[in-house]
Amino acid sequence: MRFYAERDTEPQKWLPARRRRSMLKFDDLPPEYVANLDRQAPFDRHPGEPPAMGEDDIQDIVVFLQTLSDVINR
Repeated sequence: MRFYAERDTEPQKWLPARRRRSMLKFDDLPPEYVANLDRQAPFDRHPGEPPAMGEDDIQDIVVFLQTLSDVINR
């Protein structure tokens, strides 16, 4: 979840140097799919801006995702 929250605002933390230099978002996608990307808030962040999700948001999403499993955590 942190990757998705911070990849646009802190690319140096998540992307290899090669990709940081180009700063071409989603350069791992085939060109024909780039037009399908949602770039509205909260997906419109830029380097140096605060992430769209804080730590509480991340933890809430993780807890929710864990409820979607049949596996019981012990």
